[in-house]
Amino acid sequence: RIQALGRDGQWSVVAGKPGGGAGAEGSGAGEFSYPTGIAVDGNGAVWVADMGNHRIQALGRDGQWSVVAGKPGGGAGASGTGAGEFTNPEGIAVGADGTVWVADTWNDRIQRFGAG
Repeated sequence: RIQALGRDGQWSVVAGKPGGGAGAEGSGAGEFSYPTGIAVDGNGAVWVADMGNHRIQALGRDGQWSVVAGKPGGGAGASGTGAGEFTNPEGIAVGADGTVWVADTWNDRIQRFGAG
């Protein structure tokens, strides 16, 4: 799951199944299987490398999660080697121009998409 520390000093669960731990993995929008990287762009959108689902998700300013890259469905069968497909993405960064950079770990490559 993804948690955020508010200005009031309190933690809140932003996304993921309640409870955490074993059995909390999911493949729906806003659900994760080993989220490993997170970045925030200049517009306030939150980007997450969802390693176990082999995809990238984004939380828009409207509060809605969407799968923006990777094969549909998530899980072990969603890994891929094509452009915009991933096998265990771990790191993610967003450039000043809005370009999203992803460390596609098991494919031994860096992928980029977006504005740049």
